[in-house]
Amino acid sequence: MKTKILSIATILFIAITISSCKEEVLPGKATFWNDSADGLPTMVVIMDDGSTGVITSDYSSSPDCGASGCYTYEADPGTYGFVAGEQGGTTWSGTVTITDDGCVKIKLHL
Repeated sequence: MKTKILSIATILFIAITISSCKEEVLPGKATFWNDSADGLPTMVVIMDDGSTGVITSDYSSSPDCGASGCYTYEADPGTYGFVAGEQGGTTWSGTVTITDDGCVKIKLHL
Protein backbone atom coordinates (compact mmCIF):
# COMPACT_ATOMS: atom_id res chain seq x y z
CA MET A 1 0.00 0.00 0.00
CA LYS A 2 2.85 2.40 0.77
CA THR A 3 4.24 1.87 -2.71
CA LYS A 4 0.98 2.95 -4.35
CA ILE A 5 0.74 6.07 -2.18
CA LEU A 6 4.35 6.94 -2.89
CA SER A 7 3.81 6.41 -6.62
CA ILE A 8 0.77 8.66 -6.67
CA ALA A 9 2.63 11.32 -4.67
CA THR A 10 5.59 11.07 -7.04
CA ILE A 11 3.37 11.40 -10.10
CA LEU A 12 1.61 14.44 -8.61
CA PHE A 13 4.96 16.05 -7.78
CA ILE A 14 6.24 15.52 -11.32
CA ALA A 15 3.01 16.85 -12.86
CA ILE A 16 3.10 19.99 -10.70
CA THR A 17 6.79 20.54 -11.42
CA ILE A 18 6.29 20.20 -15.18
CA SER A 19 3.26 22.53 -15.23
CA SER A 20 5.14 25.20 -13.27
CA CYS A 21 7.97 25.13 -15.84
CA LYS A 22 5.79 26.46 -18.64
CA GLU A 23 6.93 29.79 -20.02
CA GLU A 24 4.75 32.78 -19.28
CA VAL A 25 3.09 34.19 -22.38
CA LEU A 26 3.45 37.97 -22.51
CA PRO A 27 1.20 40.33 -24.42
CA GLY A 28 2.51 41.82 -27.63
CA LYS A 29 1.81 45.09 -29.42
CA ALA A 30 0.71 46.36 -32.78
CA THR A 31 1.53 49.98 -33.58
CA PHE A 32 -0.53 51.60 -36.34
CA TRP A 33 1.11 54.63 -37.94
CA ASN A 34 0.76 57.10 -40.80
CA ASP A 35 3.61 58.00 -43.17
CA SER A 36 1.81 60.90 -44.83
CA ALA A 37 3.30 64.37 -44.62
CA ASP A 38 0.36 66.10 -46.28
CA GLY A 39 -1.55 67.04 -43.14
CA LEU A 40 -4.42 64.58 -43.50
CA PRO A 41 -6.94 64.46 -40.66
CA THR A 42 -6.76 62.11 -37.71
CA MET A 43 -7.11 58.42 -38.55
CA VAL A 44 -9.28 56.10 -36.47
CA VAL A 45 -8.44 52.42 -35.92
CA ILE A 46 -11.04 49.93 -34.68
CA MET A 47 -9.99 46.44 -33.61
CA ASP A 48 -12.33 43.45 -33.90
CA ASP A 49 -12.76 43.39 -30.10
CA GLY A 50 -14.13 46.96 -30.19
CA SER A 51 -10.96 48.70 -28.98
CA THR A 52 -10.38 51.99 -30.76
CA GLY A 53 -7.54 54.43 -31.12
CA VAL A 54 -6.45 57.39 -33.17
CA ILE A 55 -3.38 58.26 -35.18
CA THR A 56 -2.61 61.95 -34.81
CA SER A 57 0.98 62.23 -36.07
CA ASP A 58 2.78 61.64 -39.36
CA TYR A 59 6.17 59.93 -39.58
CA SER A 60 8.63 59.94 -42.49
CA SER A 61 9.93 56.49 -41.48
CA SER A 62 8.74 53.66 -39.27
CA PRO A 63 8.47 54.92 -35.68
CA ASP A 64 9.33 53.02 -32.52
CA CYS A 65 6.66 50.74 -31.14
CA GLY A 66 4.33 52.79 -28.98
CA ALA A 67 5.48 56.13 -30.43
CA SER A 68 3.49 59.24 -29.62
CA GLY A 69 0.76 60.01 -32.14
CA CYS A 70 0.41 56.35 -33.16
CA TYR A 71 -2.23 53.89 -32.01
CA THR A 72 -0.71 51.00 -30.10
CA TYR A 73 -2.90 47.97 -29.47
CA GLU A 74 -1.73 45.51 -26.81
CA ALA A 75 -3.07 41.96 -26.66
CA ASP A 76 -2.21 38.32 -26.07
CA PRO A 77 -0.51 36.58 -28.99
CA GLY A 78 -2.92 35.88 -31.82
CA THR A 79 -4.38 37.27 -35.02
CA TYR A 80 -6.73 40.23 -34.79
CA GLY A 81 -8.85 42.02 -37.37
CA PHE A 82 -8.95 45.79 -37.78
CA VAL A 83 -10.54 48.54 -39.83
CA ALA A 84 -9.14 52.04 -40.10
CA GLY A 85 -9.97 55.20 -41.92
CA GLU A 86 -9.49 58.89 -42.27
CA GLN A 87 -12.30 61.41 -42.41
CA GLY A 88 -13.69 61.42 -45.94
CA GLY A 89 -10.76 59.45 -47.29
CA THR A 90 -9.05 56.13 -47.56
CA THR A 91 -10.07 53.11 -45.48
CA TRP A 92 -8.10 49.99 -44.65
CA SER A 93 -9.02 46.59 -43.25
CA GLY A 94 -7.01 43.53 -42.53
CA THR A 95 -5.50 41.39 -39.83
CA VAL A 96 -2.46 41.74 -37.65
CA THR A 97 -0.63 38.89 -35.94
CA ILE A 98 0.68 39.76 -32.50
CA THR A 99 3.50 37.64 -31.09
CA ASP A 100 4.62 36.91 -27.54
CA ASP A 101 6.23 40.13 -26.20
CA GLY A 102 6.72 41.37 -29.77
CA CYS A 103 5.78 44.45 -31.70
CA VAL A 104 4.49 44.68 -35.25
CA LYS A 105 4.10 48.01 -37.05
CA ILE A 106 1.34 48.67 -39.57
CA LYS A 107 1.66 51.59 -41.97
CA LEU A 108 -1.72 53.00 -42.99
CA HIS A 109 -0.94 55.39 -45.77
CA LEU A 110 0.53 55.13 -49.26
